[in-house]
Amino acid sequence: MSVCVALKPRMTAGLLACFKGVLRTRGLECVHQQPPKSEVSFLILKLVRPIRGDTFGTISIQATTAYLYSVTADEIPELQDRVKATITKYTRIPQGTKFGRDRTETMLHKMPLIRVLQRYNIVGDVFPLHTESRNAGLFEDYRDLNMYYGDSIGYYFGFLSVYTRWLSVLALVGLIIAFTNHLQMDSKWIIMSILTTLWGLLLMDVGWVTRKASLKRQWDAPRSSLKHIRSQAMDDILDDVATQSLYVDNSVSSTHFGLVLRRLLSAVLLALSLLASCALLMWTLHIERTYSVDPMIVSVIYSVVRVFLSSAFKSFANWLTKIEHHIDDENFMISEASKEIIFEVFNVFVPPIWMAFVILDFERLRREVTVMFTTRQVVSALTEAVPTLLARLLTKRKHLAPLTAAAQQALPEWELWREYLEMAIQLAQLVAFGPLFPLAFILAYVNDLVEFRLDAIKLNSSRRPYPRNEAMSSFWTNVFNSMVLFGASINVFLLIVHCQTLASLDESMVNRLGVGIILEKFFVVVRVFVAIAIPKANEWQEDARMPLAESTELAEIVARASAHLELPFPDVDQKDATLIEMIDTDIEALISRMAILRNRKSVQVKPDQDECKEE
Repeated sequence: MSVCVALKPRMTAGLLACFKGVLRTRGLECVHQQPPKSEVSFLILKLVRPIRGDTFGTISIQATTAYLYSVTADEIPELQDRVKATITKYTRIPQGTKFGRDRTETMLHKMPLIRVLQRYNIVGDVFPLHTESRNAGLFEDYRDLNMYYGDSIGYYFGFLSVYTRWLSVLALVGLIIAFTNHLQMDSKWIIMSILTTLWGLLLMDVGWVTRKASLKRQWDAPRSSLKHIRSQAMDDILDDVATQSLYVDNSVSSTHFGLVLRRLLSAVLLALSLLASCALLMWTLHIERTYSVDPMIVSVIYSVVRVFLSSAFKSFANWLTKIEHHIDDENFMISEASKEIIFEVFNVFVPPIWMAFVILDFERLRREVTVMFTTRQVVSALTEAVPTLLARLLTKRKHLAPLTAAAQQALPEWELWREYLEMAIQLAQLVAFGPLFPLAFILAYVNDLVEFRLDAIKLNSSRRPYPRNEAMSSFWTNVFNSMVLFGASINVFLLIVHCQTLASLDESMVNRLGVGIILEKFFVVVRVFVAIAIPKANEWQEDARMPLAESTELAEIVARASAHLELPFPDVDQKDATLIEMIDTDIEALISRMAILRNRKSVQVKPDQDECKEE
């Protein structure tokens, strides 16, 4: 239920005392911790009076963070003087110039104080602390997971469970078809292609939509989500005049030449990396044709190299995104994820597409798909499982023993979007090339079972993230839908071009391609009709949830307001404490009464609307 602020050696005692005094007026309790033999100290912030019903501290963390980010340097003259003195001592800006003075004044007036202190390396990371609930191990149900980590983590594990359950169906079908001897190879391929395409098209609109609505009904407690600026980027962002002006006072357009130039440089370097990936494919084909090497050995080596090439590109994509100077987490994530998606499409799909539609080598395609699925799943599982289990062992020994701020700062941050990216690439691979290798669905299913456990261990061994209330963002929903359509298109045209059964029915390639286009559009139309037929969450539960949602949000507002009003006076006597408890009881009764009245009102409005329609 606490938020930790890492204090660098530049933090002076006078500035720290003024800062703590202002935070106390916000109703926050401040505890300063100085670990032995460490230059970094920690300021632990929490509400003096915890919010009632906040078992896992999610609302308290949001309230504490909101109070922390509401402090500005010009709020108290003494605080402003202390900040200016400290900045002048450690600044890298020539304060003798008018530009330097204006820039500093703008930052002090328009930026939260915590950001100004981060800018000058006086304050480090700001992160929520784990509670003792984490020591108990993994949570038993999604509600506890959601209440502790926020909706985004809960929805991720909900989506992973849906994806794994749906994948179990194709794994069973693939196992049966793979070991069925009375069916011809083309017949197996056609059956798996149709089932896989329908499975992929219905996964998001049937499986995930219904599961997400079910989770919403279980949680039914909307919580606010604070938008956090990337603390790691403050030095890079605010050292640049254009980006600093865009962030602080909006005096520079986002189309500023310097900002556009960085993005163009990033795009050029990304294009060069894609060309390098294609060059690796051409070199592999040249080696196989020129030298007498076993094709299976070449395919295995090439598949392993591509797996490690993907890992290397992650660091390269992160560096490219950093030079673009994105301000907030969401834009940074979308930019980095887009680069990795583009590279993975080239790295994973271009080689088999080249073999299928350019050189028309179906036997090599089948061998490449078999090796690709096997090596990618095995290498990915090993490279993820071994570090995760070792980190878990070290975490148990070093970090969880005393649950200190210093130990939690050393914990790694879990990047949730990388897990979504891994599932999206796997989904596209299965839909596109899975029918050629039915056992691939079994490998993917086993991999996801292991992934579920590894993700839970990584989450439990990572720094506690800020609770966020988004489900799967629209960006990732679009990514999954696009990957399914992309994979389904490849699947259909592979069947049209290389299936001998279809070729015997019509030898004309033009006619078969026309059938493929019609079949692809038919699958898209089926998906659209299914999406229309399934009622969305706001259609089947919004009327029932709205009064509860409003009352829950009101309860949070009242709790934060009461904490803000009461906590500047921590020395209240027993009489005042009794009065506060009575007021809380009255507030809870008022909220319950408001929910009942809203329910009655919503029920009364519907008959009135029906009568108006009849008239």
